[in-house]
Amino acid sequence: ESKIARVVANLLATQEPDGYLGTYLPDARWTEWDVWVHKYALLGLTAQARSRGCEASLAGARKIVALLARRFGARIDELFSERVST
Repeated sequence: ESKIARVVANLLATQEPDGYLGTYLPDARWTEWDVWVHKYALLGLTAQARSRGCEASLAGARKIVALLARRFGARIDELFSERVST
């Protein structure tokens, strides 16, 4: 449990203020695997929040959701393009 808590803390320390929690440089974001990286981070953070009541995980997950809503909101069909999702 302490190892998971440490990994979550280290992961959240890399999250940018706008909610971005991926590995791409700004000019390459939202291409190929970036959406999927956020998906799996979101799944892990919500599982940690649910199973351990971790407020930090929940806050990080909410930032991801808000970012995805801002980025794709009305353009949800863009998620299915080859540029954004392989």
